[in-house]
Amino acid sequence: AYLAHVKGVALQQQVTFIEEKAEILRKDSHWQIKAKDQLLEAEVLCLTAGPGLLDLLSPLGYHVDIRPQKGQLLSFAANLPTDNWPVAMLEGEGDLIPFSNGQILLGATHENDAGWDLTPTEAAKQQLMTGIGAFLEVPEALFATPVTMRVGTRAYTSDFAPFFGEVPDETNLFAASGLGSSGLTTGPYIGYLLANRINDGRSQTKNFSSYTKPMTEYIKKRL
Repeated sequence: AYLAHVKGVALQQQVTFIEEKAEILRKDSHWQIKAKDQLLEAEVLCLTAGPGLLDLLSPLGYHVDIRPQKGQLLSFAANLPTDNWPVAMLEGEGDLIPFSNGQILLGATHENDAGWDLTPTEAAKQQLMTGIGAFLEVPEALFATPVTMRVGTRAYTSDFAPFFGEVPDETNLFAASGLGSSGLTTGPYIGYLLANRINDGRSQTKNFSSYTKPMTEYIKKRL
């Protein structure tokens, strides 16, 4: 719902969405974005493709410390008054996130070795339900309600820290990745900082050292 809302606002501001796999190319002082049947040019480019950042920068001669992490969560349709329930960030991977009309999310897992696999697994379901059971007075009341599984892919780095800023040795090329499960909370602020930097290079957000390690820790030229 959040992403759909953000996309709706962007469309109202005349933002164009092209849902295709793309590659980027240098052209003099500009950048080209090549997708299926389109070739676009831009003065400034910001790459926020999650674990797909490696595929975008590798043709330019870069190695990126980024990899996909599988996350699975459970979505319960409970007959409970959840509208005013708090979010419960519990020990382990079993966060309880209530929405309106009885919808409750439980999760999500952090699977570092599953690559891009988006197959829901019974093992993940049992892991989440077992982990949360100790925190509920009557766990069976929740587990007996209709449940569906959702699966997604996050980006994470070897030190599990996010990074963002200018790509080393490039002009007007920015990137952000490695947010992992913090994306919904840190992502909007990182986007705000990058937008300020791009729109006004003289702004106080030019130096991101208070927020992230140097980009050279994560993006390096191949030898």
